[in-house]
Amino acid sequence: HLLTVDPQRGIRIRPHWGIDPDKEIRFPRDDDYVAAFTELFDRVVNDHLRSAGPVGMFMSGGLDSSSVAVTAAKLLSEQGETLSAFTEVPRAGFDGPVLQGRYADETPFVHAIAQRCRNLEATAVHTDGRHFLEDTEALFEASETVFPNASNRVWWEAILQRAQQRGVCTLLTGDAGN
Repeated sequence: HLLTVDPQRGIRIRPHWGIDPDKEIRFPRDDDYVAAFTELFDRVVNDHLRSAGPVGMFMSGGLDSSSVAVTAAKLLSEQGETLSAFTEVPRAGFDGPVLQGRYADETPFVHAIAQRCRNLEATAVHTDGRHFLEDTEALFEASETVFPNASNRVWWEAILQRAQQRGVCTLLTGDAGN
């Protein structure tokens, strides 16, 4: 919806767009679906590249952030720009529990992608020795809310600090899709 506030007319709300649950897209060939998806995905990622400065990426070794990163790197390369990708690395000798079918260190996958995308600069971010309960007063004072999935807070903040040091103004993600 779109909200318009006008001193003479007051507040107006109107639909901006809506989903048509009955609409079906039918293409004659399977390859046409791939082409349509690629065109839409490129457009959406490109829309998120608008920034007052360099663009960065929270990048895991998963499919979502990797897909966004590869597409963003391709689009930025056309403009002669680089994509800074930031990945948290577990401490040396990490031997903690890892869920079955998952992995703790995503850097091999990130580096493999960076080798294919020459303008993707992969940065490993280490958080050795930090604990998610450190500086919680400052966090609550600044955000006035709890941090979702608090155990991720340490690497999230470390990546934000590293991105800020590099002058990155916009950070992309592949949130919640893996």
